[in-house]
Amino acid sequence: MQRRVAEISTPGLSTKVLGLFLALAPLFLMLGSCVSSGLGSGRARQSLPRLHPDDILLGADISAGRDIAQIERGMKQEAHFAGRVSSETQCASQLRICWLKIQLHDIGGAHAALERARATGLLRGDIAQIAGLLEARLLGAEGAWSKAHARLHEVIAGPSSARMRRHIEQAKRDFEIPIDTGKQEQSVPLPSAPAKPARILPRTSWNCSPAKPERMTAMGRPRRLTIHHTAIFGPDSALASRKQIRAIQHEHQAREGWGDIGYHFLIDRGGRIYQGRQLRYQGAHAGDHLSNQQNIGICLLGNYHNRRVAAARPQRPTRAQLQSLLSLLRSLRSQYSIPVSGILTHREVHPKGPGATECPGDTLQAIIEWIRRSYRKAKTRG
Repeated sequence: MQRRVAEISTPGLSTKVLGLFLALAPLFLMLGSCVSSGLGSGRARQSLPRLHPDDILLGADISAGRDIAQIERGMKQEAHFAGRVSSETQCASQLRICWLKIQLHDIGGAHAALERARATGLLRGDIAQIAGLLEARLLGAEGAWSKAHARLHEVIAGPSSARMRRHIEQAKRDFEIPIDTGKQEQSVPLPSAPAKPARILPRTSWNCSPAKPERMTAMGRPRRLTIHHTAIFGPDSALASRKQIRAIQHEHQAREGWGDIGYHFLIDRGGRIYQGRQLRYQGAHAGDHLSNQQNIGICLLGNYHNRRVAAARPQRPTRAQLQSLLSLLRSLRSQYSIPVSGILTHREVHPKGPGATECPGDTLQAIIEWIRRSYRKAKTRG
């Protein structure tokens, strides 16, 4: 053993090994650089969208901010390893960022991303159609509904591939709500039309906190319904909607000292109906004790004022939300024999004096008024 160690440590052999290592070092460095470059660019390409409708318009739900960061990181990697970002990748990435910014309600950021996509000069065919849909959604987000619908109709009339038509149909469904209630009322689904039975998700679906029955009063047989809005921005995803409902319950229990969430039903922008406070208990939604007696509270998630409230920009109820509201109204009216005159909004319960409110916002108020007129017309025709 001592002899082997001595042989290995001889000056002549050490010099030979060192010389061989120095001779091969450049080769090792070159191979390492190639492997690193290949892996790095591969990672960047995987995180960047293609010029394809599904890549650009795919929903991101609550991960929109994370997706934007991933795209920006991927573009930096692409520029570092390839020396540049191709026009196609730049265009697809900016269109995707625009779509994600719209979901985050960052309208300025969405406009900037769309302009960067235009600067690539690649807005032709399906890509021009994608840009048109994004423009329509931006106009809608800014409250310019007439212009938004006009831009959407331009996209519908233009040439599009089969892969693009699915996204156009989705946009048409999203925009099938009144532009100007009073002139475009036919866009609201008719209450007299056959409605699907209301499918109500249980309280467990939104992971509610336990109710405190000792703080609540028995309901009695309902004889009216009151419709509300949250007056805060309504999210599109089920996950975010359920989180918002939990936050409302926490506020009602912790800050107001109530036994449970004040509303009996809540409807999110995807049309999902959630059970709130159980119907055997009187609600806490319409004002004082008398206002809440025998009164079912229905709340639509969203800000349906025609103006910004705090940080929440104005919205319009979605078609899915209105269809679910109609189904719920039909079920409750049938079960409890509630007349049309028993369909109220919060502002009608408290128009002035203490507790006066503008809820459910001018936009939803106009729709509810039209729904009542439609019920009465249908009854007259019947």
